[in-house]
Amino acid sequence: MSAFTSVPLELWALVMDELNYRQLVTASRVCQQWRAVAFDHPSFWHDIHIAIHGPDPPALYWLTRRLDAGQHRPFMLSIDIDDKDVASVPDEVYSLLRTSISTVERLSINIAATSFERLWGALEVTAPLLSVFSLLARAAPLQPRSPIPPTIFDGNAPVLRTVRLPIVIEPTIGPSILAFARVEHVQIADTQKLTASFVVGFFTMFPEAKHFDVHCQRAGLWPISYDESTLAAIRERVLALQSLELCFQFDRRYDMQEFCKHFPVDHIRRLLLRRPTPEDVEMALSHLKCPPYDVIISGVDTGSEYLSSKPFTISFASAASRGTSYRLQRIFLDSDSGYLGRGAHGSGWRGRVNRVFHDMSIWEQVRSLTITTSIWPMLAMWQPIPLHVSELCVVFSLPSQLVKLSEFGYATGEALQVLSLRNYGTGISDVDVADVLVFAERSSSHHRLRLRVHSSIELSGDTGPLSQYFDLETYDGDSSSWTSFDEAGTE
Repeated sequence: MSAFTSVPLELWALVMDELNYRQLVTASRVCQQWRAVAFDHPSFWHDIHIAIHGPDPPALYWLTRRLDAGQHRPFMLSIDIDDKDVASVPDEVYSLLRTSISTVERLSINIAATSFERLWGALEVTAPLLSVFSLLARAAPLQPRSPIPPTIFDGNAPVLRTVRLPIVIEPTIGPSILAFARVEHVQIADTQKLTASFVVGFFTMFPEAKHFDVHCQRAGLWPISYDESTLAAIRERVLALQSLELCFQFDRRYDMQEFCKHFPVDHIRRLLLRRPTPEDVEMALSHLKCPPYDVIISGVDTGSEYLSSKPFTISFASAASRGTSYRLQRIFLDSDSGYLGRGAHGSGWRGRVNRVFHDMSIWEQVRSLTITTSIWPMLAMWQPIPLHVSELCVVFSLPSQLVKLSEFGYATGEALQVLSLRNYGTGISDVDVADVLVFAERSSSHHRLRLRVHSSIELSGDTGPLSQYFDLETYDGDSSSWTSFDEAGTE
């Protein structure tokens, strides 16, 4: 080690320029000299993750010592504190937030709801670069709702567009929160099975929201304390949304009835109902003037009049995909006997999925299939495969080199019109053009297909030959546009 420590700091600084973030962190732990050089490198502070799961967080001292001195600022800051092991959030965390928010672009905080009161004070700082804000709450039994103060981010977050809040937040009715004035995508999430339920007042907190997702275990949707003028304002906001995704279980049947009675739901793109009665499903879907993007229903007989008369989407994800957001974990449960359940685990889920694919009565009305590659090993077991699916969406939840898209080509029929490729999570997946070509050659379709490539997918290789089989559509999540294969291959 002495040979390395004797390297001049100027030369070692040049070496540091070739290291990625994780390598810089490793180098900083070798010796005091390396630590000094690593601390002076801007990349060291670009992406900071603080996870405290014990009473003595030594790494926190490293971070705050330099950040508080004003020498560097993070662009991505993630704080995760487990209150089971930590008596209280260390003061250094609040200090770090106050000194870093001015340069942070993405901020993620996961702490106990009991610490929110002190957290609000640390967030009363202007956030000119913040574009994504995520706040999660660790479970706290009988924890009262915590309102967000209007002074959050000092009312100044001009580029904030995405906000994720826990279910225990108290919706603000009345004076607006200026920092949320331009937010477009909102997610109200319950990841810890908190005792609170979703309240429709959340819709009014974000005056410019275009997309609203609600993921929670319970849905006591109807607070009788709202007067008619407040309900009218909520209805107006719901009407202005471009998409509404609901994923919850109703505590009482009349909640679902009241929600559909008083709120416009004909533009819902995704609807997930957990353990509803068949009557609830019929009532909810009857309010949809056109089929939603996805209808995902748990524990309902597919023999119902609605499902037997209209095409719908069926989606699968394995138990190995649990722990991700529900959007990436869409599971269709289609009979009272339960072919596939969220609780399925181990080897049991495979047999239950296989039964679904053997029961052809389920597939008579299915036109769109979304499937994650985490259950790719079962492809050989799925016989017969439905040949009348017109849209196939493949979600790469495993590295693309571990799965072959071409393996699914033999299963498609003449009805296939659209092949959609997207990635699992927020990363980027490389898909080999040669594999897509083999898929097209094996497909039974005799007409040109539309290949929808989401922004999280990169096509590697010469895309020219694909033009023999596909028209290409690139998709960024909100809108789509046509482009050439040459342009797609260089993006």
